[in-house]
Amino acid sequence: MQFFSLLSGVRLLTLLVILAVSGPVAAQPADAPPAAEVLTTKQLENLITTLENEEQRTQFLGTLKDALQAQKAAAPVPGSLGTRVLGGLSTTIASVSSELAHLAGGAARLPSLAMDVKAKLDSPAERAAFLNALIAMAVVATVGVLAAWLAKRLLRRPAAVLKARPGARWDERIALVIGRVILALLPPVALAVAAWGVLPLLGVSDRLMTGLTTFIAALAVYHAVVGVARTLLAPDDETQRVLPFGAETGQYLMIWVHRFAAVVLLGGFVLQAAALAGLPQQSYAVLLKLLGLLVASLAAILILQNRTAVGTWLRRDTATPLPGERTRRPAQRVRQRFADIWHVLAVVYIIGLYVVWAAEIAGGFTYILKSSALTAMILILAAGLSHAIRLSIARAFRISAENQARFPGLEDRANRYVPVLHTILRFALVLITVLAVLEVWGLETLTWLTAGPGQRLTGAVLSIAMVLTLAFVAWSIVSSTIERYLSQTDEDGTVIARSARAKTLLPLARTVFLVVLVVIVGLIVLSEVGVNIAPLLAGAGVIGLAIGFGSQKLVQDVITGAFILIEDTISVGDVVNVGGFSGTVEAISIRSLRLRDASGSVHSIPFSTVDKVTNLTKEFSYAILDVGVAYREDTDDVFAVMTEVAEGMRSDPEWAPLILEPIEVQGVDAFLDFEVMLKARIKTLPIKQWAVRREFNRRLKKAFDARGIEIPFPQSTVWFGEDKNGNAPAGRVEVRHQGRVPAPVAPTVTPEQG
Repeated sequence: MQFFSLLSGVRLLTLLVILAVSGPVAAQPADAPPAAEVLTTKQLENLITTLENEEQRTQFLGTLKDALQAQKAAAPVPGSLGTRVLGGLSTTIASVSSELAHLAGGAARLPSLAMDVKAKLDSPAERAAFLNALIAMAVVATVGVLAAWLAKRLLRRPAAVLKARPGARWDERIALVIGRVILALLPPVALAVAAWGVLPLLGVSDRLMTGLTTFIAALAVYHAVVGVARTLLAPDDETQRVLPFGAETGQYLMIWVHRFAAVVLLGGFVLQAAALAGLPQQSYAVLLKLLGLLVASLAAILILQNRTAVGTWLRRDTATPLPGERTRRPAQRVRQRFADIWHVLAVVYIIGLYVVWAAEIAGGFTYILKSSALTAMILILAAGLSHAIRLSIARAFRISAENQARFPGLEDRANRYVPVLHTILRFALVLITVLAVLEVWGLETLTWLTAGPGQRLTGAVLSIAMVLTLAFVAWSIVSSTIERYLSQTDEDGTVIARSARAKTLLPLARTVFLVVLVVIVGLIVLSEVGVNIAPLLAGAGVIGLAIGFGSQKLVQDVITGAFILIEDTISVGDVVNVGGFSGTVEAISIRSLRLRDASGSVHSIPFSTVDKVTNLTKEFSYAILDVGVAYREDTDDVFAVMTEVAEGMRSDPEWAPLILEPIEVQGVDAFLDFEVMLKARIKTLPIKQWAVRREFNRRLKKAFDARGIEIPFPQSTVWFGEDKNGNAPAGRVEVRHQGRVPAPVAPTVTPEQG
C-alpha cells in the first residue's frame, strides 16, 4: 500500500507541474527580451522621416511584412494536447533547472552576505540608522498594540451582547457570528490606524517610512487572522464555538494559526525590510525561497500530524440510506481508499506547489492556486448536489412505517430500481464534475467533446446510453409483468395458484426475450462504436445453418417440445405414460422432460422420441372400482352398500375435498368363473384416484363383513355326479382329529340312495 501511495503522489506531482506549464500562462526563458523597449529621440525622428517619405515607407512596410511572414513560419504549429503538454513540460524542466542553479549560486554567497552585514553594522552611521529603525518599529508597535488593547476593552460589552444564545434560530446564529467576526476585526483596524497615525511624528526617511508601513500592515493582518480564528474556534468557551471541534482541537488549531501567521506575515516583513535596507536581490530571493520552504514544511507537518484523524473522518458514512439499498456503495469504497492515501496526495500537492513557486514559472503559482480554488469549489458543489440528490430520492420514495408494517415486502418491491436511478444520476454528476475540473485545469475537454472525434464519441455514448435505457425498460416491464402474474395474491394475501403450463412457459419466454434483447443490444452497441456488424450477421447465419443441419434431432426436440408445451399436454406434477415409461413429471424443458417412476428411478425422455402421451391426471381423474361378489349375492344390495360407502367418504372432511362427484354405478360388468364382477367409478382430483380407491376398498371390505356379503376367492368343489332321478354315488369322508387318525367311517346312505 505504501508503494501505491508513493506512486499516486508522484503522479500528482507530475500532473501539477504539467498543468502549471500547459495552462493559459506559459513559462518564459530566463534570457527572454523585455516586451517593449523605450526608443530614443534620435530613433523616433528617424522613424518619422521614414514614414513621411513615400519610397522609404513602402520599403519599410515590405520589410515588416517579410519579418511577419518569417515569424509566422518560425512559430510553432499548435499540436495536440499531448504535444503541448510535453513541450511545456520540457520548457519548464529547463526553467526549473536554471532556477535551481541560480538559487544554488545565491546560497553559496550567503556567507559573504553575512560578512557584508557585519561590516555595515561596524560602521557608526549604519549602526545608528539600524538603531533608529528599531526604535521606530518599537514605537509604532507599542502604539498599535495599545490601541488594539484599548479597542478590546471598549468592545467587551458589545461582545457580551453578541454571544451565542441557546435555542436561537439558524439565521440568528449566523448574524451573531458575523457580528463577533466584525468585532474581532476592529482591534486590528485600531492598531493600523494608530500606528499609521504616529508615523508622521517620527520624522523618518521615505525608505524607512515604506518599511514601517509594511510592518504595520503585517502586524495588523496578523492580529486580524488570529482574532478571527479565535472567534470561530473559541478554544476557551465551548458555547461560542462555531466549528464542530472539541476544546483540545480548538486550542491545537489556534497554535497552528499563530505559527503560520507569524512565519508568513512577520517573516515576510523581515525579508521585505531587509531588502529595503540594501539586501542584494539574489540573496533576498534565496531567503524568500527558504521562507517558502519553511511554510511548506509546516503545512506538510500539519497534514502528517492529522492523517489519522482526518482519515477516520473521511471513512464515516453519514449518507441517508436509499429505499431498497442493501449493498455497499461504490462511493464508500472510493472514500475508504482516499482516506488511506489522502495525506500522501496532500503532501505531494504542497511539494508541487512549492516547486512551481520556487521555480518562478511565469503565472504558474497563481494558475495552480486559482485552479485549485475552483476545483475545491466544484468538488464542494458536487458533494452538496450529490447529498441533495440522495436525500431527495430517499424522501420521495420512502414508504411510510404504517405501510411497511402492513406490507413487509412493499418497500423492496416498489423501490427495486431506486438504487439504479441514484447510480445513474450520480454517474452523470461525477462525469460533469470531472469534465468541469479538467476544464478548470486548462485541458479544454468541453471544446474537444463538441468538435471532431470528441463530438462523434459523445454522440455514440449518448446513443448507446439511450439503447441501454430502452432495453432496460423493456426487460423490466416484461420481467416484472411475468413475475407479478406468477406471484399475484388474492384479497387474503394468498398466492394464486397458476397452472403448471404457465409456470413452465412464462419463465422460458422471459429467458428467450432476454437472449434476443442481449443479442440485439449487443449488435447495436458494436455498430455505434464503429464495428462493422455485417460480417457478424453473415457469420451468425452460416453458423446457424450449420448448427441446424448438424443438430436435426435437437431441432426436432425443440419443435416437438414447443408444441407439447403450447398445447398444454403435459405439466409438471402430472402422472403420464410416455415413451414406454410411467411416472410423475418432475421437470419440463424445451427439449426434454424428466419422469420419476414408482420405484424412484428418474427417466429423461427427449421430445423427439415421444409419439404418444397418456396423461393420467389431466384436470381430473376417476377411481375405477371393480368389485367381485359371490353368485348367491343380490347385486342390488351390493350396489346399495357401495353407494353408502361412497357417500360416507364424501361426508368425511378428510376425503370430501378429493371427491368431485357422487359415485357412478355402471352395473354388472362380467360373469367370471368364481364371481360376479360389478363396476363403478368415482370422479376425483388429479392424482388422487389411487388414494380414494384404496380408502374405498378398505371401507367396502368392512361393510361386506358387517352384512355377510361374500367376496369369493378361487376354490374347488368335488362333485360325484347325479342321475336324472337324483341318485349320486357314495363318497367317503375322513375326519381327522389333532394327535391321532381315527378309523374310516362308513358314509351314511339315505333310503332314497338305496
